[in-house]
Amino acid sequence: MSKNVEIGIMEGFQYSCITDIGKKRKKNEDAVGFHIPQNSETFNNYGAMFIVADGVGGNSNGEIASKVAVNSILRKYYQTPTNLSIQERLNMAIKTAHTIILEESIQRNTPNMATTVVVAVIFEDIAFFANVGDSRAYIAGPHRVNEIEQITVDHTVVEEQLDRGLISRKEALVAKNKNVITNSLGCSKNVKVDFFKVSLLDGDKILLTTDGLTHVVEDCQIHHILLNNNVESNVKDLVNLANSLGGPDNISLCVLQPSVKKDLLPFCNSKKRKYRPFLYVVLILLLIASVLIIFLSTYDSNKNRSENNTTPNPEISVSMIETAPCDSDLRRIPNAQ
Repeated sequence: MSKNVEIGIMEGFQYSCITDIGKKRKKNEDAVGFHIPQNSETFNNYGAMFIVADGVGGNSNGEIASKVAVNSILRKYYQTPTNLSIQERLNMAIKTAHTIILEESIQRNTPNMATTVVVAVIFEDIAFFANVGDSRAYIAGPHRVNEIEQITVDHTVVEEQLDRGLISRKEALVAKNKNVITNSLGCSKNVKVDFFKVSLLDGDKILLTTDGLTHVVEDCQIHHILLNNNVESNVKDLVNLANSLGGPDNISLCVLQPSVKKDLLPFCNSKKRKYRPFLYVVLILLLIASVLIIFLSTYDSNKNRSENNTTPNPEISVSMIETAPCDSDLRRIPNAQ
């Protein structure tokens, strides 16, 4: 049964998060959390944070590890000094969560309590991402070169084999060990955190998700859903699709659509055609100026030549001067356009 964490709009910032137990699991070990500062100064300094975590299946208290990770990261991040970079703050928050999970594991006498995590910090026109494990961040939008872009890199045995060229991408999709992760919060003394920074474009949608979605739903299917309807429909449609394909694991995700005010690609958006007439006028004026320069240059050159020519009959020379450049320029104009 699905549980909507929240659906909302804040000054054009749309977001929706959901977590679902799936069709095969007896309990939900995923966790989702977020914080959008209401104070403008805090938002400008820290941004809005969204987190998705997946308690490692088969390990003790995975559902506790994921919840501890979400709560610890949210709390610690907004306590970090503003003189640190966003990456430094994220690193501090995630490693604090890692330490707390290790301590919690000792107190509960449950070794190997662990979780994956993917975090997004969203500002007006830029996003920062961090991940541990195989929970992913994607971005899709009408101005993106690729249909959908996976921002994070999985910390898995299969991903390492891909990097070494031992298997193909097609083989990775059906690999039996694709669930085996090499990095997580709480599983070992040290943890590796990857960081990414992406400029946002108008119309972008960001997806944070656990592998309960990505192991059964292809990227092209995710892209098709993200580019249709609103964020609330997006999360429901993605969960429904994963469950229709067997729902072998818990499914948790957030879809975010920030309001990007700056226009990075004004001539690529068909809705902004008001810019195009100005561009056409400029191009036409440049073309006319080029033709006039060529004509005057040729005219002056031939005139000087005719003045120095001892052959009589200047009328013939004038006729040649007027005719040749015009014919030549008229042949150039279609090619220039």
